[in-house]
Amino acid sequence: MTRQYAILILAILSTTLACDSDDRPAPGQTPAPDHAITATQQSTAQPAESTPAVATTESPEPSSDTTNLTPTETIHRLRKFRTDARYSKIEPHLQPVQASVVLDLLRATDRLNLATLLLHRRVTEHMGTAAGQRFNYDQTANLVGIFSRDVTLLTEKIDDDHATLSYQIAGHVPLETAEFVRKNDRWILSTDPVAGVPEQILELAFIIERISANLNKTQYTPDELQREITLRQSPVMRRLKKILAEHADKQDQST
Repeated sequence: MTRQYAILILAILSTTLACDSDDRPAPGQTPAPDHAITATQQSTAQPAESTPAVATTESPEPSSDTTNLTPTETIHRLRKFRTDARYSKIEPHLQPVQASVVLDLLRATDRLNLATLLLHRRVTEHMGTAAGQRFNYDQTANLVGIFSRDVTLLTEKIDDDHATLSYQIAGHVPLETAEFVRKNDRWILSTDPVAGVPEQILELAFIIERISANLNKTQYTPDELQREITLRQSPVMRRLKKILAEHADKQDQST
């Protein structure tokens, strides 16, 4: 993970959740595409074929047999497994040394997604539609690279037992690139997860869950609620910033 990549991860959380000014993007900085797993950025690739993101309504039920699939077909299958919370089916397609952190990140992000959805619904119920829209944090669903909700798969390139797949998240540029290696007739996704990030994402989920529960007994105005979220999540954002900066420093030193 490069330093710029770490900045991008923080940008989506900073602009999605109500954070303090130290964690917001600099003035004029464009909010980043959402991704906390995937590999290299690609700014010049031209899409050869657009593949719609996998939706929760996709059918039929995918087979667990993923041998002899192309990288694109493999990702479609893995995204469906993720949508169905069948994490154990994803693990064989991850590098063993990376699998634990990647799966923890997917689980943590899914819990954050559910927490933010519940907050949005409860704010709407207690404060009205306009306030509910203010606390609509649905972009947390785009935190996990090629597993993000709003992904379009683009150009696949295969070179013997290695492959790349470019993709776009929620219409953002530059494009992203996922890398694969082929082992035993199965494509394995190579990622760059950061230890410690899943725990902080999970803590954000816990914070949103607690605040949602308090809406049943505490009368907030929208501004008061935003200040409460900012107060609670700012320490987590600072820890995330530190973890990602240290990881980026190590990557810089190794190159």
